[in-house]
Amino acid sequence: MEADIQKLIKRQYEVVEKLRICTSKVDKYRHMFNEAPDLILLINGNDGKIVEANSASIQLTQYTPEELLGTHYSDLFVPLDYDFSDATPEDVKMYGHVVSSREIKRKDGTKFPVDLTINTFSSNNDKIIVTFIRDITERIEGEKILEETNQKLEEANATKDKFFTIIGHDIKNLFNVLIGFSDLLYTDYNDLSEDEKKFFIQRIQHISKNSNDLLENLLHWARSQSGNIEFKPANLNLSDTLSGTIELMSPQAEKKEITIKNQLSDDIVVKADKNMLVAIVRNLINNAIKYSDRKSNIIISAEVIKNETYISVTDFGVGIPENAINSLFVIDKKASREGTEQESGTGLGLILCKEFVERHDGEISVESEEGSGSTFTFTIPSKQI
Repeated sequence: MEADIQKLIKRQYEVVEKLRICTSKVDKYRHMFNEAPDLILLINGNDGKIVEANSASIQLTQYTPEELLGTHYSDLFVPLDYDFSDATPEDVKMYGHVVSSREIKRKDGTKFPVDLTINTFSSNNDKIIVTFIRDITERIEGEKILEETNQKLEEANATKDKFFTIIGHDIKNLFNVLIGFSDLLYTDYNDLSEDEKKFFIQRIQHISKNSNDLLENLLHWARSQSGNIEFKPANLNLSDTLSGTIELMSPQAEKKEITIKNQLSDDIVVKADKNMLVAIVRNLINNAIKYSDRKSNIIISAEVIKNETYISVTDFGVGIPENAINSLFVIDKKASREGTEQESGTGLGLILCKEFVERHDGEISVESEEGSGSTFTFTIPSKQI
């Protein structure tokens, strides 16, 4: 009798231990279920109602698990053309059936994209659909940014191809003219008058200078595109920084009897890269000389407004046609015209100006009236106080 009691107690102990182990496993899996970062739904395959949801429902959908129980899955999903009630083990195989880029409605009505992984299993003759739901908002946004970046790169490459076609054509034309004039001067030198010789030499000089300016700007632009130009902004006195550049450009202006008037205040300090700032102003002055009438003026001025310095180069020359203004800073369009004394150009100088101004987070613009002249203005940050 006592032995039977001992056996009964042992069996009861074994049953209790098995229950404890089972309970421990259930608690373990319940913890894993609730702590999973993805939303997990157990859906009745017969009626499509949610029978279980984990804690991730709160973060993803704003619904508590209790609020989702008993609701139809279609109440949660933005129209889904996949019917869970039709799913079979053959449909989902070992790793489940993945439905990508669907949308779920939050409690507040907003929507977000998700990927679904759907599995099925049977329990007490009931078919249960297990659905793992992952928020893919960041992935979709990343893919969109990548697609937009690729598109911009393709457009930039196409633009640069067209740009180099234009530049190549202009360089070829410059050298064709240069060779033509030098050939005439060489072969017909004894038959030419002194005025004709002087004219040919003057044209060769102009073309050589324009070719040099073009190649120098092209080199600067290429280096800026490849990131080989260092951007080193520093506090600079504007007048001191640009006075040397204005002096260097004066002999070129004097050849057309043009006066460059420096109206820069001595107390303006900017936060700028010196080499880039000088290149911008040099190109704008060169442009102004090219399109100014003989015996006219060019004015260099600046004004501080809030945290920016507005630097302007004004000429009183031929001006720019209204329909050409929008093409001035566009890289794949030829916007240059001959100067007032047949000086040639490609417009690359203005493209370079725009590149360097934008490196300073500034803007460049132009106001012009055909026949009355032009004012090019760009912004540079003032010295940070």
